[in-house]
Amino acid sequence: MLLEFSRFWRWRISIGPTPTHFYLFVPSNQWALALDIYNHIIGYLVLFLLAIIVWRVINLIEIVNVLDSNTSISVDIFHVDEMGGLRPLRNFILIVVSNYFIILTLAIISYISPADLISYEMVFLIILLLLGVILFVITLKTIRNLITRGLKQELGEINAEYKKAYNKSITIISDKKPESYRDELKALSLILDILEKERTKIKQLGRRRYEFSTILTFICSFLLPIITLIEKIRGFII
Repeated sequence: MLLEFSRFWRWRISIGPTPTHFYLFVPSNQWALALDIYNHIIGYLVLFLLAIIVWRVINLIEIVNVLDSNTSISVDIFHVDEMGGLRPLRNFILIVVSNYFIILTLAIISYISPADLISYEMVFLIILLLLGVILFVITLKTIRNLITRGLKQELGEINAEYKKAYNKSITIISDKKPESYRDELKALSLILDILEKERTKIKQLGRRRYEFSTILTFICSFLLPIITLIEKIRGFII
């Protein structure tokens, strides 16, 4: 709003025709005055709602950062969603980012003029686009860090149990009469096999990267305001 008033002040101290969006101050009739008031109310209401959305996106970025730095959070790496139970968080952020880019697309159509390539509206919209990208990237990074932390914790527990069973087996084998511990050796061998399989399974889970569908959805959502901005600059959108 301060920038809008600064534009009005520059017009007031300059010499030239009245801009179309400043007819509120020199109305030609009552209907023009009412239309200008309505347009300004709607315009500022849209900016107010956009500011609320941007504020919530910034808050989400801070919340996701807190999740990443909180070492007390534990994830179940064997969860059915194969993301340590974090798939709802990923889906929620993806929906927020997709809707956010759609809102920015509408803002580009409404506020960007092909005649003003370098303007504060253009700078603001570019910053807002970067906020959406930052939210998505930080969310994926946080989910990946939480899963990696859970994998390391599980591997540490498995390695500890494996070491106990292995040392006990070595102790029995080094005994002068290991035949008397044959059943116990079989049980320990079975435990070692199970632990080895679990360790291999966890390592395979650690090799999984980001899902292609998630990246594709983000790219398509991000390209929507970018293509709209390019078309707007080229003058194809009026």
